[in-house]
Amino acid sequence: MARTRRPKLCVPEYDPGSGKVKSAPAAKKDAMKRRVHRALDEQGVAVSLEERERFVDFLNRSIRYRELVTQQWAKHRLGDGDIIRLIQVAGDSGDLDEAIWRSFLAAHFGRPSANRAVENQLGSASLLLCGFGSEPRWTWERVSARPNALHSWLHEHADDLASLSFGNHRKYESQKPDLLWEVIESFIELAERHGGPGALVTVAPGDDSFDVLYRRLLPLRRFGRTGRFDFLVMLIDLALLLAEPTSCYLRGATGPKQGAELLWGKRPIAELDCLAAELAGQIGVSPIVLEDALCCWQK
Repeated sequence: MARTRRPKLCVPEYDPGSGKVKSAPAAKKDAMKRRVHRALDEQGVAVSLEERERFVDFLNRSIRYRELVTQQWAKHRLGDGDIIRLIQVAGDSGDLDEAIWRSFLAAHFGRPSANRAVENQLGSASLLLCGFGSEPRWTWERVSARPNALHSWLHEHADDLASLSFGNHRKYESQKPDLLWEVIESFIELAERHGGPGALVTVAPGDDSFDVLYRRLLPLRRFGRTGRFDFLVMLIDLALLLAEPTSCYLRGATGPKQGAELLWGKRPIAELDCLAAELAGQIGVSPIVLEDALCCWQK
């Protein structure tokens, strides 16, 4: 399984100065390499030394991305119309319902996996939120009070909707009014069932917040395993959710599952999830980091 391709992150690369993820300091990389080799030896992993080295490269790059994401999404680095900034504005004002509603739109359009080189991919969620204007129009207060008004508006602006674009992790979604409305309506119904968007992402103390919410979001249309995982990770990154997954949620995954099978062989999905969680704990990284590294390493 010899490969020489340059490592590439599944998430957008970033560094405040150059737009790239900087390499971790050599001492950190060496320490991570030792931890990974020791952990893989203990798990009986039989991949080649070359593949182990590639895997460590991806782990280090994913770690650096996680460390830089808060800088990437700092307000002063974002345009006024960026949905991430608009989420932060709502959160800073104390309107958690609005912040979560805007986060849902950002997650549906794949803002975290958007490519700035593709027209409208960074801005599609905010274009919808603002009704293709300059200020938020379809706020949670307005949408929850008159959902049919949004439904009608979507049909009236079908030509505008056709210009919207979805990020890499949401590339199979549709701009068609009725299909877009199905997704939005499912969020409205789910949020109202729990008392609003803020209550939707509120979990009782002591519960495994990530797992509870991952399951709670199951009724969302078009939000499968990756959609729900990315949505919750985005809420964590925006400090709207204090949680941490305890596993990589490989059931229903594609790239991460394939990476896990390359590393540990074909096994039941529950066993792969346990091995991944064990590895994350042994090397001291979040399952979020390991999930991304497994996905990118297997390509």
